[in-house]
Amino acid sequence: MKTLLILLLTLSVALAVDSPNGLYSTTTTVGEFNVRSMVLKKGSKIIFSVGSGYGGFQDIQWSPDSKYLAVVDHGIKTMMILDVYRVDGESVTKVDLPDYRLNILGRYQLFEGGRYWFDKTLKWEAPSKLLFETTGSLKDGSSNPTDDPDNWYSFEVGISFNDLRAVLLSVKKTKQAQQVVAPDR
Repeated sequence: MKTLLILLLTLSVALAVDSPNGLYSTTTTVGEFNVRSMVLKKGSKIIFSVGSGYGGFQDIQWSPDSKYLAVVDHGIKTMMILDVYRVDGESVTKVDLPDYRLNILGRYQLFEGGRYWFDKTLKWEAPSKLLFETTGSLKDGSSNPTDDPDNWYSFEVGISFNDLRAVLLSVKKTKQAQQVVAPDR
């Protein structure tokens, strides 16, 4: 009986988010062998599913008009990456996002950064405008930003969506980053 209870607990729902229009439901689960998945349903029909690695899905936010689903996937230990999906009826398409990290690294005259990269704090400001914070390391080094603050960036990013097109609207340092990181160049 104890084994059955443990198995049921590992199969429990980690996140459940319904779309604002009530047509779609999104659930994440942690299953057998720690496999993490996200399932998107329209009514009782599964129209999309995707798996995750190390840390599962950290955040799921629907746009106010229920056309876009923003998901932060903690697929590996050193990254939490944003994906955005366009949902239209029973069709789900991943939207190619502009390279906001390259925009940030270019401010430090870098083409590639360190292995740490975390997108978080998702917020839809309008039906098609997503704001979020992205933090990361400029080069490999300390995994703790307080140990080497000059090696870390923190920016608020704004992206606008129109059908399957995403446009970078804004990239600005967070107040915290302005205090510890070199000024804009």
